Amino acid sequence: SYGMIRVGMTNPPYIMEHMEEMSKVLRHPRVYSFLHIPVQSGSDSVLNEMNREYNIEDFCQLVDYMRERFKEIFTISVTNINIATDIICAFPTETDQVILTFNMRISKKPLT
Repeated sequence: SYGMIRVGMTNPPYIMEHMEEMSKVLRHPRVYSFLHIPVQSGSDSVLNEMNREYNIEDFCQLVDYMRERFKEIFTISVTNINIATDIICAFPTETDQVILTFNMRISKKPLT
């Protein structure tokens, strides 16, 4: 019997560069339909201060793309992909308003 493969943590720029290929890999029957994409902050200015090479819109588009690819392909056996993320709280320049705005936006994205 063969084992299963799970893609570990990656970063948004890499996945964005290889979205189609990654969606194919994640649909393989021996690969768990799970992806860990750390967003780290809901603020473009904070992401910039963290020297990240992406913005919050990139992350949201990536999550939407992966979910849509799974909806198009699977009907019964595998209906979705599990997407996990990490959020860094209390970055020195992060404000309460940034956190509230991000919470409202990210709550619309089904993440695990």
